[in-house]
Amino acid sequence: TTSMKWDTNGIVLAISGSKEFKGSNGEQKKQQMIQFYSPFGKHLRTLKIPGSSIAAITWERDSLRLAIAMESYIYFANIRPDYKWGYFNNTLVYSFKKPDRTEHCVSFWDPKTKERHIKYVRKLVTIDA
Repeated sequence: TTSMKWDTNGIVLAISGSKEFKGSNGEQKKQQMIQFYSPFGKHLRTLKIPGSSIAAITWERDSLRLAIAMESYIYFANIRPDYKWGYFNNTLVYSFKKPDRTEHCVSFWDPKTKERHIKYVRKLVTIDA
């Protein structure tokens, strides 16, 4: 069974399915996997899953976990987004998306003082340090 779902931000498409291959002893085997793609068709990652078949997949609300229905179980895969970040002048700067906002949330964190400030930026391209 093949299933596909966009994350809640429309940034990552998850496609589940299987791939057949020959094992070391020549027998046919089937590997369950989930492929992740950008909106532009760029392959991001592959998650290989042990088991016989994936029945369905769905994203949780914040797109940080993927629920995978397989046989009589539900598995959860934690998804690590590709954050834009930089470090300069004793400050860690990183960005992420919130589902309820269209802008990027940019966080400025000073690890020495533990102070954190947040700014929202439209159309963030990169963070350079």
